[in-house]
Amino acid sequence: MIKETLLTLILALIVLRVPFIGKYLKVVNTLVHEVVGHGLMSMLTDGKINRVMLFSNTEGLAFTSYRSWFGKVLTAAAGYPLASITAFFFFYLYSLGNYQWIVYILIGITAMSLLFWVRNLYGIYWLVAFGGMLYVIYQHITHPYARYAVLFIISVQMIESVYSSFTIFYLSIKRKNDAGDAAALAASTHIPAACWGLLFLMQSLYFAYLALTTMI
Repeated sequence: MIKETLLTLILALIVLRVPFIGKYLKVVNTLVHEVVGHGLMSMLTDGKINRVMLFSNTEGLAFTSYRSWFGKVLTAAAGYPLASITAFFFFYLYSLGNYQWIVYILIGITAMSLLFWVRNLYGIYWLVAFGGMLYVIYQHITHPYARYAVLFIISVQMIESVYSSFTIFYLSIKRKNDAGDAAALAASTHIPAACWGLLFLMQSLYFAYLALTTMI
């Protein structure tokens, strides 16, 4: 299974470099980062998701409410780690042969986001298209090609969870005011953005390693 996984990761890396298609696929991780990361954490800390925006440049925004400083910090910190944990969890499910559950979970996230949170035009378009693709996979879930399609999707998400963490680490050093979550956390905690950026990068590499070990 590890050879199959490595080949799929290489294919995903190549496809992610293709204009338009690559950017479209990268939004899979953006969705997980914003909804499962920031959104879920805001709800777990007694806050709520107000709305989420997904953009064609692969960036995203989650507008959340929180009741305390602690909730604010946890919500800001959750995006990158929960995206990495999700990638690991998906690979774990796949290693058990439960790839259909990955499809169910992604359909659930997509449907909830479309119904309740995402309201910008590109975000709606992306969710409808991605949801349609997931539905096609669901309709042919017993076919071997469906399994490969799922492996490709989770490979894209894992690659992007690492790449986006590396990007935020780089920005936290070179342009800390543009470092997104790391900059927000630095403002809230007075811990330098570079420290948060390094933490995000290290955890992404750790969970990517764990994800790959499940396939051995």
